[in-house]
Amino acid sequence: MPLLQFWGSESPTTPRADVEQLQHEYGGPHALVVYDGAAHNPILEPVRHQFWEQVEAFLNEGASSDLSVCDDVVAHP
Repeated sequence: MPLLQFWGSESPTTPRADVEQLQHEYGGPHALVVYDGAAHNPILEPVRHQFWEQVEAFLNEGASSDLSVCDDVVAHP
């Protein structure tokens, strides 16, 4: 399974070394999105809109262009 990992460069709890170790140990395809200046939780940061766009793009990768896995969430909040 592909892995998409997010990390804020100012995270007080997770150093970059831990992020890199997880990617190394995972062994599958992976990508890392780094938010410079963000802390530990990007959904509470100014980058939250970018975060959700990237999450949706990742989840929809390879899906039909007329269907989004997030459509149901938007239609039924």
